[in-house]
Amino acid sequence: MSTYRSVKGMNDLFGDEAAGIIGVEQVFRRLAGTYGAQEVRTPILESKQLFVRSVGEGTDVVGKEMYAFTDRDGSELVMRPEATASVARMVVQHNLLHTDPKLRVFYAGPMFRRERPQKGRYRQFHQIGIECFGEASPVADIEVIALAHSLLLELGLDDVVIELGNVGGADCRPAYLDKLNSFLAQLGDALPEAARETAARNPLRLLDSKDALVQELLAEAPLPMDHLSASHQAHHDALLSGLQALGINVRVNKRMVRGLDYYCGPVFEAITQKLGAQAAVLAGGRYDGLLKAVGGADCPAVGFAGGSERLLLLAQSQRQTRSRTLGCYLEKEPVNLGVAAAPGANINDLLKFVTALRSAGVRVASDLSGRSLKAQMKALHRSACAYVLVLGETEFESNQAALRRMADGTTVNISLDFDTVLKAVLED
Repeated sequence: MSTYRSVKGMNDLFGDEAAGIIGVEQVFRRLAGTYGAQEVRTPILESKQLFVRSVGEGTDVVGKEMYAFTDRDGSELVMRPEATASVARMVVQHNLLHTDPKLRVFYAGPMFRRERPQKGRYRQFHQIGIECFGEASPVADIEVIALAHSLLLELGLDDVVIELGNVGGADCRPAYLDKLNSFLAQLGDALPEAARETAARNPLRLLDSKDALVQELLAEAPLPMDHLSASHQAHHDALLSGLQALGINVRVNKRMVRGLDYYCGPVFEAITQKLGAQAAVLAGGRYDGLLKAVGGADCPAVGFAGGSERLLLLAQSQRQTRSRTLGCYLEKEPVNLGVAAAPGANINDLLKFVTALRSAGVRVASDLSGRSLKAQMKALHRSACAYVLVLGETEFESNQAALRRMADGTTVNISLDFDTVLKAVLED
């Protein structure tokens, strides 16, 4: 009998558990496809400096948790602790935004962090995630959260709460950090030594400390959401408006911060009480400066990542798992429908329209960030969608629109009733 055992925190997956992880990934693969994202895979090994520059040298991930080693040629390598920095490196290295300036990609695969193993958290774990580049509009944030919401519902996790925060950006964070540091300085030695060390590295991290004493001492601390610039506040308000239009309820959490330095602006987490201290099953937000930090051009970006093991544990706990049958969800179909916004269109009406279609399994490509109709149509042509609808105030008021078949350029007037549109774009 073998005396060899798997490394602590790195588990063998087999049987229903392996099938369940694959099933979670395939549900996400199907849903991400309806949002126009393509799948990518990055190497497990990356340069250590990639994560030092992007995630932040003062973070726990870089300072305490990375598996790092020196290769035989002297290069410093790590086993990737998360995927966003790796995807950003890939986008810059291969100049992917040159051919697709509104790039959306998703991934699934193993990550590695050396931390204390516990329920739902392992040293080798699996993540699914989406990254959207080149989209500064709050519509991108709305759609990313809508995708996360759809994933939770698809897995039967209707009791998971999405919390929304905002950490501001370069135009407001420095002034806020000055106020926070002044507050912390007044506390002096009242803060535990470990908290003082965290404050020296990354004071924002103290806001979500699990130490009861620290939480008590910081009860009156200034919070990032109360110190947003006018532009960040307008973006945040539009995000909330869009989520409300989609019927997605979120709980505002002014104390929310993220453990990775590249985040700016809106951040969010999906929270559960069923996994003990490991409350978050997925998390993300906006990270507009990341591509520049890894050698690319300044570019807006937003995304999220979710723990596959945690999502599966929750689905199993609610007897909702479909691990034996989820394999059938893998689809390789082209985009069914492209939706363009006519000048003056109500974006929230368009969001509700495309989200309802996506929920029914229609693969929809849309650019609702305010670009010209010509630019939108050019992007939709690149997506190779089967049909296109141009929608604005006139179309919604009359409940009629011209549906264009891209293969031959023919158009037909159809009702915008849901069942009619659904039948028309799926008839092929």
